[in-house]
This record gives sequence, structure tokens and C-alpha cells, in this order.
Amino acid sequence: MGKKGAAVGVLIFLLLILGKFTSLFRDILFSMFFGTSLFADAYFAANMVPGLLNTTFVMSALVLFVPVYNQVLADKGKNEASIFTSNLMTIFFLFNITLSFFAFIIAPLILKVITPGFDLETYSISIELTKILVWSFPITAIVYVLINVSNANQKHINPQLIIVLNSLISIILMYILIPKYGIYAVPFIGIFGWIVQIFIQKKFVQNYYKYKFVLNLKDEYVKKVLVLAIPTIIATATVQINLAIDSMWGSTLSSGSVAMLNYAQKIFNLMNGTLITAIITVSYTELSKFYAKKEYGAFLNDVKKYFRIIIFMMVPVVIISIVCAEEIVKIIYYRGSFEYESVVVVSNLFIFYSLAIVFAGMKEFYTRIYYILGDSKTPTIISIFSIFLNVLLNLSLVKSFGIYGIAIATLLSTIIANVIGIKYLSQKLKSKSIIFNKGDKSQLLISAILLVLLSVSMIFVFDFDNAIIKLLSISTASIILYLTLLRLFKNDMVLSFENLVLNKFKVLTKIKNFLIKVER
Repeated sequence: MGKKGAAVGVLIFLLLILGKFTSLFRDILFSMFFGTSLFADAYFAANMVPGLLNTTFVMSALVLFVPVYNQVLADKGKNEASIFTSNLMTIFFLFNITLSFFAFIIAPLILKVITPGFDLETYSISIELTKILVWSFPITAIVYVLINVSNANQKHINPQLIIVLNSLISIILMYILIPKYGIYAVPFIGIFGWIVQIFIQKKFVQNYYKYKFVLNLKDEYVKKVLVLAIPTIIATATVQINLAIDSMWGSTLSSGSVAMLNYAQKIFNLMNGTLITAIITVSYTELSKFYAKKEYGAFLNDVKKYFRIIIFMMVPVVIISIVCAEEIVKIIYYRGSFEYESVVVVSNLFIFYSLAIVFAGMKEFYTRIYYILGDSKTPTIISIFSIFLNVLLNLSLVKSFGIYGIAIATLLSTIIANVIGIKYLSQKLKSKSIIFNKGDKSQLLISAILLVLLSVSMIFVFDFDNAIIKLLSISTASIILYLTLLRLFKNDMVLSFENLVLNKFKVLTKIKNFLIKVER
């Protein structure tokens, strides 16, 4: 990768981080206005319908757009690639309009299934919100096609920039409209944000794509997208169904339970998604090239390398998240209508979800390894198994542990399913271990134990009233200790990172050489 490519990569990552945090601020604003009230429950329940229908069928299918677009471009040229894009956009737009009408009609039935425990008022509000949200389906289809056109033409910055702009627009409108119109302003703000994205994205792609009405259901490339998308649709469906199952059980508990589960999951997704997305973005292309060139030794070494990076990076994140769960939740949500009682419950839920961060991160990575190997069947089977396991665990745990039983069920099903997935991948790659090198387990175990002891003790040492100062103090001290311990163990990843930094900053090399001389 050249200097320009590296600079673009850094910019994309920074925009990704910025997008995550502007989206988080939007969620903070929502929690400030609605807390864990019945309105929050109703909105989160209504928002699952787009996930179950639109995300499952259309958004997941569009994941396959880029490789097929590139194939059309290589086979038939730019004009045919544009015709293919327009055809696909027309098909998905018309399909989503039909899907919107269908969802509008059966919204009461869908919500009755996924929220059986809601009282009449919460149930009625969730139906009304759903009937607004479903009209975003055709708009999102257009936006995601245009985003994929940008990505296919190596314009990766534009989509990330749009996420940031969309969140900022939503934040401004929420401040203005929610005090006057309440929860009903939220879905309209979301739809308005999608409409704005169409005009912005259209401007971004105008130099290499212009829409023309085309409708050809027999097109071979469209058929290829739809056929290739089947495993992705199934995998996405399993994720959405798992979320719906959690909502189903949450609705049978006290008011605010669905909202609290969602708030805890949002923090979990922020912690997991930011780091894992960056790793997968870097690794996926590299691993695909090695496998395509039949460089299987290099491919296996890279698989192990990235598994190790995920584990060694996520372990301190898990420990800090568990030890500082309440501080994290306070910083994000504790204001406005979000009461301290809700902070305690969301913190405890987040602790259970945090224990699954490493396994969830590895799942995102190993699923793509299976795809590179041409095996979409295995991760689909594992995902389906995870659903059944989650249902069975919920049946036995919710009665005993209430809302925490839902989080424990998710934790256990995630761990068990992913242990099976990794074990089978090891066999498929004919490797005894695709995760650890010799000595890794002992290094990780000793570092983790000492890190836990230090982090817990620092809760009392850094007994600040300010949650931000407390979190930063504990996190900084924990990370320094963790890196120091791995450095003492001569961990190869830490040493490689150290050399990279020293090579970038020559003055640090001089300081290191001076310290070595002093030691002698």
C-alpha cells in the first residue's frame, strides 16, 4: 500500500470512529428524552421491523453488489455496469415499496409476535411508529445502492462521511422536534435523514453513475446477486431473529426492559464494532489475495495473526468494560429522563454482554474466512444453531434471573456457537491451533489476572465523583500495565508495534538506545 492508500485508509478509519460517536450521541439524546419509558420500549420494538424485513432481505443482498458490479465492469464495460446498477436499483425500489405496504398491513401481527408482553398503550404506540418507519424501506434501498456504487469505484470516504452528516442532521432535528412532537418525531427524522442522503450520495456518484429506468428481471447479473445473497440473507435473518427473541422475552418483564436491553446492546456494539470493523477491513482483502493465489501457508499464518490480534486487543477492552461498566453507562446515558435505577440494570446487562466481546469479534472474522474458503453453509448452520440455543436458554434462565437471564442466554449461546465454529475452522484448515502461538495462553492468562486485580483495586484508588475522570484513569493505567506485561513476556505483536512506532519517530529510538546503555 502506497502513502496515498495509507492516508486514505487512516481517513476512512477516522471517519468510521467519528460516525460511531455521532451515532452514539444521537442515541444519548434519545435516552435523555425518553429514558426507559414505555415510549422507548415502543420505539425499539417498532425499529425491529425494519431489521427483520428490510435489513434481512435487501440490505444483506446488496452486500454482494460490489463483486458483481466489478465483474460486469470487467466483462462489458462502464455503460453496462451503469445499466446493471439502475436495473438493480429499480428492482429493489419496487420490491421495497411492496414490502412497505405488506409491513404496514401486518404491523399489528408482527408486533404481537415480537412483543407479546406489552400492555395495550405500549403496543398501540409501537404499531403507530412501525407504520411510519416502514416507508423508509424504498428510500434506504436507493441509498445503499448508491453507497455501494461509491465503494465499487474506490470512493470509500463518501459513505463514511454520509453517516456522520446523517447523524448530525438527526441530532439537530431531535433537539428541535422532540420537545414538541415527542416520540413520533423520531421516525420522521430518520426518514428525512435517508432522503437527504439520497441527494448527497447522488452528488458524490454523478461523475461515474447516472440513474436510468431499467427493469429486467431476467438479467444474468441480477440473478447472480440474488442467488449469491441467499446465505447472507439467512445469516442476517438469524441475527435479527435473535434480537427479536430478546425483545420478545423483554416485553414479558417490567416496563422499560426492552429499552434497557437495547441500550446495553448499543454500547456492546460500539465497543465490538469499532475495533473489529477496522481489523476486518484490513485483513479481508489481504487474506482473499493469499487464498486466490493459492499461497496457503501465508494465508494460514495471516488467519492466526489476525485471530491473535483480535484476542490480545479485546481482552483489556473486556476487563475495563466489566470493571467500569457503571461509569461507562453513566457517561453515555445518565441524564434527563434516564434514572439511576436504569443505570444499575443497564450496567449489569452490559457486564454480561461484555464477556462475549472476544467471541463476537472472532465470529465477525471467522465468518469471512469461511466465505473466502467458499463455504457459506457452515456459518449459516452455526447461526441457526445459536438461535435455537438462545431460545432454549431463555426458557430456562428468564424465569430464574429475569432480564439478566436474557443477557446470560445471549452470552452462553454466543460462546458455545463460536467455540464450535472456530473448532470446525481449525479442522477445515488442518491446523491444531488457528488462534494461539506457543506461550500465548500463559501470557494472556497471567496478564488478564493481574489486569483484573489492578483494575478492581484502582476503583478504590481512583475514587473520583466524576465518571469520566475515573474511567480515563483506570483505563489508562490498565492499558499501560497490560502492554508492559506483554513487553516483559517479549510478546511478538507488542515488539512489532514498538518497532513500528520507533521507526516512525526516530527520537524514540535514540531514547531507547540511551536507556539500554544506562542499564548496561
